Amino acid sequence: MKKFAVVLSVVAIAAFPVMAGASMLLVEQFNYPNGNLVGNGGWTAHNAGGSAPIQLLDGQAILSQGSGSREDANVPFPARGAADVTYAAFKVKVPSAATLGAGDYFAHFRSATFLYPARVYIAAPSGGGDFRFGLSTTSSGTTPIVYWPTGLGFNQEYLVVTSYNAATSTTRLWVDPVAEASPSITSTGGSPGDLINSYALRQGSGSTSIQHVSGILVGTSFADVVGGAVATENSTFGGVKALFR
Repeated sequence: MKKFAVVLSVVAIAAFPVMAGASMLLVEQFNYPNGNLVGNGGWTAHNAGGSAPIQLLDGQAILSQGSGSREDANVPFPARGAADVTYAAFKVKVPSAATLGAGDYFAHFRSATFLYPARVYIAAPSGGGDFRFGLSTTSSGTTPIVYWPTGLGFNQEYLVVTSYNAATSTTRLWVDPVAEASPSITSTGGSPGDLINSYALRQGSGSTSIQHVSGILVGTSFADVVGGAVATENSTFGGVKALFR
């Protein structure tokens, strides 16, 4: 009977990425059939639903930036308070890009205010490398994009970690960190107290790049999202380990 209960728990984790309890808020491993992301595991479109829909391929969400109307989607997690700090992490690989320019943001927290905190950008490099990540606290018009200082390479997988401090409207971004003290960039500005309640993936029109995203975690501490399922393995069992470390 106990064995059967464990099996049911694992199946539940695979089917429903929004997790309750502990300090994990979301474990998303994209363990769904290939095809459209929306309609699986609580994912819904909040912009241009059905137009160039986000695709699933072998446990990854494929984001295609480009011209025209393109679907953006989000998955909910328990709503956060006006003074909370929230962390997110995901693995991402950029296979190539035709144009990058100043950048498109492709991942972010989401709330009812449409400020979309901790926007993660893909942008052209400023020196060596193929591209760089960028970060803005909210709208790039009020909070200029801050860029990762070194160039990054196509066809390499990176662990990207972000945080949003609602009390101060401050965001941070790390690339392949081992601890919270690892190098990071910081963006400030916007309006404090945004009540975030979901994580989103976006397809914009400022570039023609592609991102392969896997293993999204959202938690209440840096340790929640680094060293767990995203950082070690893309599997349902990885999500179980992250919840019960």
